[in-house]
Amino acid sequence: MGNQFSQGGSSKSSASRMKLDNTTIRTMSFFSKRTGVSPVNCITSNKTLVFVVEKGQAIKALGKNGENVKSMRSAFNKDIKVFERGENIDETVQNFLYPIKLNSIRVLRRVLSILLDNPEERRILLANGRKQLKILRTVLSQYHPEIRDVQVL
Repeated sequence: MGNQFSQGGSSKSSASRMKLDNTTIRTMSFFSKRTGVSPVNCITSNKTLVFVVEKGQAIKALGKNGENVKSMRSAFNKDIKVFERGENIDETVQNFLYPIKLNSIRVLRRVLSILLDNPEERRILLANGRKQLKILRTVLSQYHPEIRDVQVL
């Protein structure tokens, strides 16, 4: 049976209540103990664990030279992604895709279109079977359920 978790902060997300199962709660607890940062959410997407943290906490969560992420990657045998929760969809996408620079974001007919500054970054984002975009869709489905699809222009 899942637990109710009230999302704090001033996020204007329509996903104000999330159900977290016991495995997710234990994973978040492990992350918190390992990093000293309490995650807002943990999203599992195939072979990746995505931890959402409060603004200003990502650097602490990553650890010196990424040591925290490296040890968690080894412990979970999964890729680890940490990003800061945004106040709106633009900030959420920018934080998720960092260090890739966005030119603009537009939502039309429930499709989020991302225009990048650099064509090389587009190739990077679309590499690995569009893995990053699939994970971004999963994240957006929780925080911005009005978004049906994501495309890179």
